[in-house]
Amino acid sequence: MPFTLLLGSEAPDFSLRATDGSTYSLKDFTDVKVLVIFFTCNHCPYVIGSDEVPRQTVENFEPKGVNFVGINSNSPNTYEEDSFENMVSYSV
Repeated sequence: MPFTLLLGSEAPDFSLRATDGSTYSLKDFTDVKVLVIFFTCNHCPYVIGSDEVPRQTVENFEPKGVNFVGINSNSPNTYEEDSFENMVSYSV
């Protein structure tokens, strides 16, 4: 699978545990009109430095019916900061 999808491509399915304790897959969002999937992590200084941008984007567009899913694209085997437990504490 390529690391970059072409514009207009369908998102590949996923099944991931969320910070709210639930597990979600792409099919859980089939009834939403607009879904934005963004990739993030806890250790990257660029991500940390721009955290406010996605937060403001969600606040601006969620009331308009846009749904957002954030996926941590890194491994806790490489960066402990990206472990599930750290994602949960970071999201609070």
